[in-house]
Amino acid sequence: MTLILPASPPATAKPLVLVVDDVPANVHVLATALRADYRIKVALDGATALEIANREGDQPDLILLDVMMPTMSGHDVLRRLREVDDTADIPVAFVTADTSQGGQVAGLKLGAFDYLTKPVDIPVLRTRVHNLIEQRRLQRQLRESELKLHAMLDSSMQFIGLLDTTGHVLHLNRQVHELLAQPLKSMLGLHFCELPLWTQPRQRTAVREAVERAAAGLASRFETRHTRPDGSTLVLDFSMRPILGEHGGVAFLLPEASDVTQQRAAEESIRHMANNDPLTGLPNRTLLADRVNQAVRAAERSKEPLALMFVDLDRFKYINDTLGHGVGDKLLKETARRLEASVRQSDTVARVGGDEFVVMLPETTVSGAIVVAEKVLANIGQACLIDQHELMVTPSIGIAMYPVDGRDFGALSKCADVAMYRAKHDGRNGYRFYTQEMHERSSRLLRMETLLRQAAARGELHLHYQPQIDLGSGRCVGVEALLRWNNPELGAISPAEFIPLAEETGLISQLGQWVLRHAVQQARRWLDDGVPFGVMAVNVSTIQLRQKDFMQTVADSLREAGLPSDRLELEMTESAAFGNAEAAVKLLDELHRSGVRISIDDFGTGYSSLSYLKRIHIDKLKIDRSFVRDLGQDSEGEDEAMVEAIIHMARSLKVTVIAEGVETLEQLESLRLRRCHEVQGYFFSRPLPPGELEAWLLRQAPGG
Repeated sequence: MTLILPASPPATAKPLVLVVDDVPANVHVLATALRADYRIKVALDGATALEIANREGDQPDLILLDVMMPTMSGHDVLRRLREVDDTADIPVAFVTADTSQGGQVAGLKLGAFDYLTKPVDIPVLRTRVHNLIEQRRLQRQLRESELKLHAMLDSSMQFIGLLDTTGHVLHLNRQVHELLAQPLKSMLGLHFCELPLWTQPRQRTAVREAVERAAAGLASRFETRHTRPDGSTLVLDFSMRPILGEHGGVAFLLPEASDVTQQRAAEESIRHMANNDPLTGLPNRTLLADRVNQAVRAAERSKEPLALMFVDLDRFKYINDTLGHGVGDKLLKETARRLEASVRQSDTVARVGGDEFVVMLPETTVSGAIVVAEKVLANIGQACLIDQHELMVTPSIGIAMYPVDGRDFGALSKCADVAMYRAKHDGRNGYRFYTQEMHERSSRLLRMETLLRQAAARGELHLHYQPQIDLGSGRCVGVEALLRWNNPELGAISPAEFIPLAEETGLISQLGQWVLRHAVQQARRWLDDGVPFGVMAVNVSTIQLRQKDFMQTVADSLREAGLPSDRLELEMTESAAFGNAEAAVKLLDELHRSGVRISIDDFGTGYSSLSYLKRIHIDKLKIDRSFVRDLGQDSEGEDEAMVEAIIHMARSLKVTVIAEGVETLEQLESLRLRRCHEVQGYFFSRPLPPGELEAWLLRQAPGG
């Protein structure tokens, strides 16, 4: 900004004295006495004096003014000078023959700086003029300094003021005027704590204390929040500092404030992102851990119990796979809302993983935790409409109690997590409290995971094969490869135990590749030995199908073994095959064109995939064993109807249908009656090692 100061003569010019008197002889005496040290201008009447005094660029530094003049008296001239800003501060000394005290008082009241009586004593005149000129110089210098200071303060982007040592306002810069929308004049002289900026009593108290500290030579700093007229929040980083004079004492107080609103908002945003889940806005694991540990310390003092509840959505990944992550994210948001609606305001609901939530319930007993768990089950279990999809999910809930199950977040969360997995194992859509037996099972699973990672390298994995029988001819038309694990430490481990573990830990991909490679190699050996095994059926997991190089893995396995592609049948669940419909269509089409056969396993248990059956090429549908179990017991039962519908649909699509889990003659006859194509199960043979199955196949062959 440009600084505009009152015009002043060059530094080398002598001070200008204007002598005003209607008697020329008096003018001559005064001018002669002062001419050696000053520039002199004269006026014989008041009007001329005012004209000279108002000339821009060369105003008098002092006016010697006669009082008694015709037309316009000296008092009138002084009054006119003081009414105009440009001449208001010019020093004026009356020179008059009136020696009355009343005349002097009247002149001083009008603003005269001095009073000289005629005849004038020349030495006295020179001394008084010198003093008045020096006073004018200092006054001008002070004014210039004030303007420079004000200009400097106004150019700052901060809110700055200048106070006297009692805290009263001497100046406030432009930023303060604009903030308060008030002119400076209306605030000059107010105590700083009386400014309309401070609307709360505690703010005014803090400001008054800051003034007192600054007056004592001590600085203060604090942060204040204000509401702007538009309702938005203003955050000020405020300080009050003392300004020392040349003798070391406090001369002024300097209040300063910076607008840190955006900075604090950014910090709050960063803090929120660090402590909250970006999707639901709920606390994340970091913030949850802090709150739980604080609640535990409070519980230690109050001797009150505390419950930590892990909530996991059952089969949530199928919704993601089938309907996409957009729908899944909306479902997670709705779940977060329902969880918050199920608890008290003092409780904490956090999201710690994909579909995993944690609820902390301070001052909650076992019975109280049961009430909350049942409320959560009821609220989450209600259907919700998302993007025109009516969805229903159920939660599995694990509960740990302080102090029985743990005394910090780590211990309690571990126990609640174990209890939650037990709830899933026991059928989902329920809750379980942590027990020592769960701990033992969890320890076994942890040990099992470690051993499973090393199983293939140690030669502990084996394949058994179960024959698939054509109902029309009674011949074996295929064998299904089934993985077995026998560990020296844990013994023979059921697939029902280690396969879910492999899926949870991501090991299923590694195991699936091992199974595919070894099954294809076994099929090649049987083909070379003339063993009539039909086709080799190999199960593939959802994780394998999602891998970009899965098609290449299949091709490499076939090439390395030298097995014709039409001798390999890949079995996949319908949720895996149709989870991502577009990707599934592309992958299954590539597999079909390569000659590999496709079988949909566990058909009827997944999400609606019937609309995709016409879009993709599949060779076989496998009816899940859960529908086969009760066949033959009730000819009009639901399972009978479901099996008949699947077989009818498969025949209309010209797709082979096979039923698994056939164990009784009644089941077999029910399937034969409904014209099922193929069956497999213990009724014919349990899964057998390669050598035993080879012998079985040779015995079943014609002439065997």
